[in-house]
Amino acid sequence: MGYTIFTVQFVDESSVTVVTGNAIDFIDYPRGQSKETVVNALPHVGRDDPQICNGPRYHWCLYDSAGETG
Repeated sequence: MGYTIFTVQFVDESSVTVVTGNAIDFIDYPRGQSKETVVNALPHVGRDDPQICNGPRYHWCLYDSAGETG
């Protein structure tokens, strides 16, 4: 039950701080930003940012495939 926090910096010198669970694959980019405009990602930075954003919602899909003949 942990979390991860990081700050993403963009080419225009803006940034966004994101907090999420331990499953990190994507973030919601601010308007006008995309993966192409990212210049840096700073792990463990941004705890004091008053505008911390939550990472996208995700769901775990757990199943047992034992016994399937597929």
